[in-house]
Amino acid sequence: MKRLFDAPRSVLCEWTERLRAEAQATGWPDKVTAFRPGMAVHGRYRQPCPDCGAPVQRIVHAVNELN
Repeated sequence: MKRLFDAPRSVLCEWTERLRAEAQATGWPDKVTAFRPGMAVHGRYRQPCPDCGAPVQRIVHAVNELN
């Protein structure tokens, strides 16, 4: 259960720090998007998972998407 809690938390903390550093270095971006090249699976539906190689799955609920 601890791993299930720690894994997404560590990724969210890592990306928060990355985006803060990017905003400080370059200012606010002209185009704001949820999809970033450095993200492991977000926006990579059907592409191989970088960890296990299985195709990335997608869950869609209303206007929200989870990969």
